[in-house]
Amino acid sequence: MNKEKKSIPVRYATRAEMMEERRCQLREYERRHKMSSEEMANLMDNDAIPATMEFIKWRHTYDVLRLFFAKPPMTGTLGTTADMSANAV
Repeated sequence: MNKEKKSIPVRYATRAEMMEERRCQLREYERRHKMSSEEMANLMDNDAIPATMEFIKWRHTYDVLRLFFAKPPMTGTLGTTADMSANAV
């Protein structure tokens, strides 16, 4: 019996490439559902639309892209090593 080792494919992408991929995904969701990602997020937050897998994936993509632009809150003194704040979002 031939037991071939399978490997997990790894893809390396720059931050800019990852951001552009998320933007393209969001444009496709927005086109398909005829609403902005911000509108969708507000509707989901207010339970105005069902939490289907489609909307959950869309919301996740939207949140991931927003995190690319977020500045994590830090504790500590400028010029020293700082830990992530316990209140980081």
